Amino acid sequence: MTAAPHTSQDWLAILDAEGVGGFNARRQAMGYEYLELSDLDLSHRDLSGINLSNARLRDVSLDYAYLAESRLILADIRNASCRETDFYMAMMDESEWVDCDCAGANFQAGGLADASFTRVRAMGARFQDADLSDAILDDCDLDDADFTGASLPGTDLSKARAPWAIFDDCRNDERTRWAPSADVV
Repeated sequence: MTAAPHTSQDWLAILDAEGVGGFNARRQAMGYEYLELSDLDLSHRDLSGINLSNARLRDVSLDYAYLAESRLILADIRNASCRETDFYMAMMDESEWVDCDCAGANFQAGGLADASFTRVRAMGARFQDADLSDAILDDCDLDDADFTGASLPGTDLSKARAPWAIFDDCRNDERTRWAPSADVV
């Protein structure tokens, strides 16, 4: 019987040896218990479909990684570099992002309901058709971000900087709080 993985390096070894399928199978066998992944470089990897729900990702590099259709529900993501990372259709509800660089990241059609972003740099990020219902974007830089068609009811952008951000055809309600610099169509 193989010992249960405990460290970030143990999990990285599983990912390298068994791929995303093996990684997910191990997580499932362990009941998706809390997972600590710190100080890892996962840049340029195809991690599509990976389940990082209930995980803490601290000081992780995901630059140019492919995480389409992945799961990061209740993930705690801090000091991560996610430049040009592809989160297409990823489920990230109730995730917490703090001090992350997500410049140019693709969150298109992703689930980010009740997510919290604090001091996140998301210049040029794509949130088209994403569900950001009741999300909070606090002290974030959203310059040139594209929210076309996004679902924003209850979303709080009031403390974000969003010059040149695109908010065309967004779904919102009376609870939506817009960034002071937002040009909402």
